[in-house]
Amino acid sequence: MRGEKVEIITKQYYDSIKAYCHARLSDDFHGAEDCTQEVFFILFRKHLLLNDSEKIKTWLYKTADKVISNYLRKERNRLQIPLEDVELSDDGGLSDILDGTPLDVLTESERRMITAYYGADAASRQQIADQFGMTLPALYVAISRIKKKLKAAIDTNEMA
Repeated sequence: MRGEKVEIITKQYYDSIKAYCHARLSDDFHGAEDCTQEVFFILFRKHLLLNDSEKIKTWLYKTADKVISNYLRKERNRLQIPLEDVELSDDGGLSDILDGTPLDVLTESERRMITAYYGADAASRQQIADQFGMTLPALYVAISRIKKKLKAAIDTNEMA
């Protein structure tokens, strides 16, 4: 399968995979959009490994199921920051409202990183990684550690 074929497959099945993702994630519009894009990103990455005789439609739906399952698992573990503790700044990043919020447990560098990360779209996350002198996977690990640090701070504040 060549790159042109990926484009044809994308045009042919994008809307139906998008509808499937929306149906499975009915109350999460953005999650459904993200999952749809991930399915076609995987297709693009793996198109050379697929042969023309494979049933592409079936492969796309199975891939969508896996992507949605992974998304739902990650969402369950996603950090929920109380809205009374933080607000979005003008640039869409996180900012403190009051002193003593859980964000105070972060270093200045960690605050800049998480603010940039959540204020950015997925395409510019590579730029954020470059800005902090790290690879994209290293950025994901750093963000995960920051979220764990925040979660621990929030849990401590709730117990107090």
